[in-house]
Amino acid sequence: MVTSNSDFTNCLKEVIKRILELDSNFKISDSLDLKGIGLDSVAIVSLIIELEDMGYTIPDEHLNHKTFENIDNLKKYCFKIENER
Repeated sequence: MVTSNSDFTNCLKEVIKRILELDSNFKISDSLDLKGIGLDSVAIVSLIIELEDMGYTIPDEHLNHKTFENIDNLKKYCFKIENER
């Protein structure tokens, strides 16, 4: 599990670039609308698997568009999960 906020953010951005097959130089801001760059339901499933591999399981009640809207929301839910452990 990634422990620092910046490490997690960078890791998450790299995972999203890989899943969406974006250029490694593509800049993803924390507030960028991920749906707008191609994050669809199939990509979300891949992202969920990657997050689980990193030790984060997003509860069913948070599997919605809002959670996967941007990096900020993903971080919020992942760190909430981590703090509840």
